[in-house]
Amino acid sequence: NADLIIRTSDKKEFKVHKNIMAMISEVFKDMMSLDDINPPRPPSENSKPDLPVVDITESSPVISNLLKLIYHSPPPNSITLDDMLHLFHTMHKYQVIGLDDTVQDLFLANIDAKKNPMRLYAIAKKYSLNRISDS
Repeated sequence: NADLIIRTSDKKEFKVHKNIMAMISEVFKDMMSLDDINPPRPPSENSKPDLPVVDITESSPVISNLLKLIYHSPPPNSITLDDMLHLFHTMHKYQVIGLDDTVQDLFLANIDAKKNPMRLYAIAKKYSLNRISDS
């Protein structure tokens, strides 16, 4: 039932729903309203119509993690601090809303704050992650 493809910098394609992406991200909403997408190729006689494509600069692991959160799929079994940093950056870039608590829960469950407390504090402050900066 997807009606849009997000294609990452490493050329992996994720099928998504425009209405969900527009609800969760003002940037995606604006991209779709401005038709900032590659038009679908016309279908052949034996195939279904292709979906429009949005090319983005993020890698597939980052977008996979983000889409798992958006679609309420189980989070990754383990996630590194760098993975979380890429996730925060991407959420900020695309103005993703409504996932702050979920992301902070994932962060607190997977990242050992004692290993690099100053870096964690800086990240938490940069992205307004109050539960993380207070811990």
